[in-house]
Amino acid sequence: MKTGQHPVLFLFAALLMLAAGICLGLLWGETIPLAWGGLAILLVSALVLLWRRSPLCALPVLLLLLVLGIIRLQAMLALPPTDIAAFAGTEVKLSGTVVDEPRWTPSVLPDGSRIYKVRYLVAVEQLKQPRADWQKASGKCYLYARAKALPEQPARIGDGVQASGKVRLPRGYQNPGQLDTNLLLRADGITAGVVAGKSGVKVELRDGHEFRRFIAAVRAHYREGMERAMPKEDAAAVFAMLFGGYEGLEDELVAAFQATGIVHILSVSGSHI
Repeated sequence: MKTGQHPVLFLFAALLMLAAGICLGLLWGETIPLAWGGLAILLVSALVLLWRRSPLCALPVLLLLLVLGIIRLQAMLALPPTDIAAFAGTEVKLSGTVVDEPRWTPSVLPDGSRIYKVRYLVAVEQLKQPRADWQKASGKCYLYARAKALPEQPARIGDGVQASGKVRLPRGYQNPGQLDTNLLLRADGITAGVVAGKSGVKVELRDGHEFRRFIAAVRAHYREGMERAMPKEDAAAVFAMLFGGYEGLEDELVAAFQATGIVHILSVSGSHI
């Protein structure tokens, strides 16, 4: 086979090898140093064969993608000692930056009063344990809180937040046919969750991050337009297929996507192309 023939077949094989590497990364233990060595050898081999115009140059390239899949998975699972997940089960005071639009959900209590549940996605920068000084921290976490009313100026992407609460690890349910929530969050760098205490969440308004705020505003604009043109449940489904996410989707709809094996269409990926 000459170089450059059958590009679609080669692309399919490349994606298959990358996926196989990710699966192997789940089965094997800590092999990142060994994988980096194999990656260097395969890269040199591929360059030499390509320079010689050898018809075998595709083989080391495919194996290279296999090793890249292993490294990608294990790099995702390996956490530094400063990651907030290392403090699971302890009460901490954390400080960080909001990296996604907060999600406000109205809720009615049994006594008829109305509250709002809010979830922040926070890139942790510092934390403080009881009777200890502030120390550097890393990783991302979901910060959950409650409020009696919507604030005049809600937190935006790039604003600083500070709160106290107990660090909890995400729970990955392994029911047949269900998504592994733990791995899904870990792929996005989210390693823990914190429920804010009675003191709530203190927000520090900051400048900057204008581009990311503009993107969030565009997403919100499209969602509001969809909800004006169709029922909210339908708008949530269309929005999920365009922009990803499960917010607002009915449980029955998500179960139907899972049963038919097309649940990944709800995440922004190559399936949209």
